[in-house]
Amino acid sequence: MNQRISKPRRLLAVLLALAMMLSILPTAVFAASPAYTRITDPAQFTSGQYLLVAEHGYAPGALDGTWLSAVQMPDGDTITEPDASAVWTLAVTGSEVTLTDANGVQVAPKGGEENGIKAGDYSWAWKFENGGFSFCGQDGDPVTLASNKGSQNKFRAYKNTTVSGNPAGYPSVFALYRLEEGGDPGQTVAAPQADPQAGEVEKGTAITLTTATAGASIYYTLDGSDPTDTAAAELYSPDNRPVIEAACTLKAVAVLDGSFSAVQQLQYTVKEQEPPAPIADGDKVVIYAPAYGKALSSTYNGFYNNGVDVKEESGQLTGYTDAEI
Repeated sequence: MNQRISKPRRLLAVLLALAMMLSILPTAVFAASPAYTRITDPAQFTSGQYLLVAEHGYAPGALDGTWLSAVQMPDGDTITEPDASAVWTLAVTGSEVTLTDANGVQVAPKGGEENGIKAGDYSWAWKFENGGFSFCGQDGDPVTLASNKGSQNKFRAYKNTTVSGNPAGYPSVFALYRLEEGGDPGQTVAAPQADPQAGEVEKGTAITLTTATAGASIYYTLDGSDPTDTAAAELYSPDNRPVIEAACTLKAVAVLDGSFSAVQQLQYTVKEQEPPAPIADGDKVVIYAPAYGKALSSTYNGFYNNGVDVKEESGQLTGYTDAEI
């Protein structure tokens, strides 16, 4: 005889089955989004991962050439799921701090009384005033880290006189948001580094690109186009390095499992070729007639000097003898 199953029992069976299914799902499915909480006391400022939000709502991103990019941030005492490029690793030692961007690049002022930012080991002086943090240069660098509202809100170190003379135009006071203990900032990919690192190079110089992220591929362009369009960009390898033949903009990006690093942008120029040195008294030369492919010999045929067949290739002459010198 068939037995009817009551509705409460049927509901209980469904709930138990659902509980079993949920128990075998990966824990990561339920992982909380990374949360960054604002610190309001200098005693809370310890080494860790932070968002640095200036008073106009923008935070510095990773080093991109001669600037730190600008990332707009939401209001509030907690920020979740921020742009990965805005996450900084700060190492605090007393009144000093090092600033390392999302690509693992430590940043420093350009140096001296100059506006600018660059990659390099450097300890900034930090201070806390009126509820905000500031980062200043040391040892002959009278500068402060600030945003430039007139340059797309991007950041770099500016002379103290520039910042103090126009604080509204150069926001330099930051609210710091620290990653909550146990939080996961997500995967970040280190931007490519170049050797030589921009500037003037010899024509034909091959550039070596590297990334600190193991297993990442590097794509690059030499015409200033976006390397994140990997179908159009060149895939870097030791056998396919960018070669500088003329002044150009090199852009490179590292990619791992679909995650992109910040784009590294570098400017290169080519050294001017020095003109040939003039012939000095006593120099030994070969007189070459390229139209005939011959060198003038010191031997005679009775009336004229002989011509000797020679070969010129890439500015080098071969095939002559002592008689043609």
